Amino acid sequence: QPNTSSSSSSPPQTNPARTTTAPLIYALSKASELEVASSEISRLTTKLSDLADLLEEAEERNRNLELMVEKEKNSKALISRMGGSTAGGDNVNVEYLKNVLLQYLASPTVTEKRRLLPVLSTILSLTHAERAKAERGLEVNKGIRGVGEVLIEGVEG
Repeated sequence: QPNTSSSSSSPPQTNPARTTTAPLIYALSKASELEVASSEISRLTTKLSDLADLLEEAEERNRNLELMVEKEKNSKALISRMGGSTAGGDNVNVEYLKNVLLQYLASPTVTEKRRLLPVLSTILSLTHAERAKAERGLEVNKGIRGVGEVLIEGVEG
């Protein structure tokens, strides 16, 4: 009867070259996968950052639009309270127009004129191009005196 206990106690015979190269090949393939994953993470991080910047810009534009709409509503409400027309028809209250125009012309600061510009724009039914022209005129005409006024207004306000 053959002795099977001695054969089962000896380790199985393996190729020593195969035993040492298999883990190395496995490690190299995992390192390659890790490099690809790391590159993809870096690309996605950059894309996420770009998208976050775009979102921030869009939110800022939205806030600016909301402020513009609010200013427009306030201007129309003021005109309505003063008896003027917001539709741009012939029933604009001339007395109100005269008062707003005199206040605009007598304003000592660019900021005050800038505050009255939407009201005048609504009363006179200015187009976007006409209003932009008026705003550019304000900027051009303020010159050095205007810069000083802006600085002083910033300190006072």
